[in-house]
Amino acid sequence: MPFSIPQLNLGGRLARGSAITDAVLESDVLSPRSPHASTGPDGLGPYRLVLLQALVSIVLSYQLLFSPAPLLPRGLQDLIILGLLMMVAGLMALPARLLEHGLFVGGLLVVDTVLTSAIIYLSGEAGSDLYLTYFMIILLSAAARTLKQKIGFVILLCAIYGVALFLTEGTTGLILEGQLIRIPILLIMGIFCGALTEMVKEEREEKTELMDYIARSKEVERQLRQADRLAALGRLLDGVAHELNNPLFVISGYAQLAIEKIDRGHSEGLTADLTAVLEATQRATDVIKRFMGLARSAPGRYEPCEVTSVVQRTLELMANDFKIHDIEVRTAFQPDLPSLLADPQELTQVFLNLLTNAKQAMAGNGRGTLTVTTALVPTRHGPGVEVRVADNGPGIPPENLSRVFDPFFTTAPVGVGTGLGLTITHRIVTGLGGTLTCESRPGQGATFITRLPAMSAKSLSQGQETEPKET
Repeated sequence: MPFSIPQLNLGGRLARGSAITDAVLESDVLSPRSPHASTGPDGLGPYRLVLLQALVSIVLSYQLLFSPAPLLPRGLQDLIILGLLMMVAGLMALPARLLEHGLFVGGLLVVDTVLTSAIIYLSGEAGSDLYLTYFMIILLSAAARTLKQKIGFVILLCAIYGVALFLTEGTTGLILEGQLIRIPILLIMGIFCGALTEMVKEEREEKTELMDYIARSKEVERQLRQADRLAALGRLLDGVAHELNNPLFVISGYAQLAIEKIDRGHSEGLTADLTAVLEATQRATDVIKRFMGLARSAPGRYEPCEVTSVVQRTLELMANDFKIHDIEVRTAFQPDLPSLLADPQELTQVFLNLLTNAKQAMAGNGRGTLTVTTALVPTRHGPGVEVRVADNGPGIPPENLSRVFDPFFTTAPVGVGTGLGLTITHRIVTGLGGTLTCESRPGQGATFITRLPAMSAKSLSQGQETEPKET
């Protein structure tokens, strides 16, 4: 009974992984924070508020207890001091949410201002140092929500102190110039403190927004990497499917023919059919080995290699391909280059992949020119050999230049390439202690530069047991 196998299309959906990129960019991951989102409490934190209130209470209590002349009757002083201590204890017991409420903070500021002014008025000593308590209250005003509220409170504080000063000293006409200047000093210090706290708050908010943006950017980067991996996996599977479909189709067809001949009792041509099946199987095996080569990390068999000879042999292998695609090959080999310590087969694969990549870049663009040069260059560990493979193709777009060595990255149509050639080449070169870089400008072709360390006299005597050094 004839049978057939379905065409492999493993990468169809995964190749759409790049669609995730669009979804990520269109999402609100990087969108600005909602204006209604909570940004935390403004001004002072609740514990700082309690601390400053405690300082105000301490200053007032100190003035009441240790003033040279009693400011108030003893019983009233003790009552006020007890009230101040109970106020601090009460603030410590209140929930933080209440301490951050604007109305509560405003009420606390008014109470402190009125209490301080009342003590000044009742003592009849508006010119005393008790006015320094106002500076502590100004610090407390930093808990206000806006700069306008801070400035408004400072103006109110100065007005109250001015009234107290007038009521106590103005009636006698003994207000001194040094006492009057306290009012603008308090005003200036209050405005300065308010502006400073507002600047600190804005800087803190900007820092918070920056940290949030960095966190969101990292999340977007993670999602984009995941999308790229899915897209790369899709391209890989499409390439595998394309290259395996052909031999599997041959195997299926010839196997059906062989079964039909056996059913009819005819053996003529059966050997040829089975031979074709074996050949197709070998091609499928070669495809699998080629893809598995990317994951192999075992070092090859190192021996002295003449890089110019390896490049020339590789050019000879591809001479017919260059002729078919109308590509002119130009070479400039520096003589007497030092030997390299490498696996000849791996080194051949490096230049074969680079030349194939150049050929594909120039294919279909008219007459192409391929330039291959070798030269002696310095490295960190001494002399080295540089091989340049330059084409006059369309070049590589700047956005793709940093990805040319990424696994599975390719701009070729599906089935033409899988994006593994340059990745394998880069792995081999770095495994030999060298570097592989690419230079390109759109419309001016591309140049792949391979630099490999030369073999020292010591490594030459050790032969294949010595592994290459890193450049």
